[in-house]
Amino acid sequence: MEEMLYGLMLQSGNDAAYVLAVAAGREMAGNPDLGPEGALARFMEEMNATARELGMTGTLFLNPDSFDREGHVTTAEDLLLLSCRALQENLILKKTGKYRDHVVYESGEDYVWLNTNLLVNPNSSYYCPDAFGLKTGSTTDAGYCLVSAFQHDSRILIVGVLGCPEHEDRFGDVLYLYDHFISQ
Repeated sequence: MEEMLYGLMLQSGNDAAYVLAVAAGREMAGNPDLGPEGALARFMEEMNATARELGMTGTLFLNPDSFDREGHVTTAEDLLLLSCRALQENLILKKTGKYRDHVVYESGEDYVWLNTNLLVNPNSSYYCPDAFGLKTGSTTDAGYCLVSAFQHDSRILIVGVLGCPEHEDRFGDVLYLYDHFISQ
């Protein structure tokens, strides 16, 4: 499960999102034999219930990978609420703060997964030593998005951008906002 989470969080592995959702849905239903569609439906119910508990009033999740789908929506404010909750999970922090991970598959094949968040990659021109996560995303409708967490002095700052027109715009925009905030 931990390797699947790495695949999801570092490489934006949408296949991992579905595998994890089905496994969790079966666990939540208490039925290891529940079919994939039923398990996915159970997981999505729980995902939306959790969103409501967090106060995410502008969000409706219809799939675990957040690809565009009629009615599947969220807001910047809700992503901030979700990010605050994610920062309480050590496993998520451990995954999203790494810029690379060496993985050995069951077959023995070696692979290096690279984090899609260039802010945590020391080899990137967007690298920021204060950044320690969180997640990139992109779809046709949403554009290029990034919610990032920074440790500055004794504070944790979350900066996010949505709807950027180009892949690298999100990194520059987040850094601009972060630099503006800490200079105030």
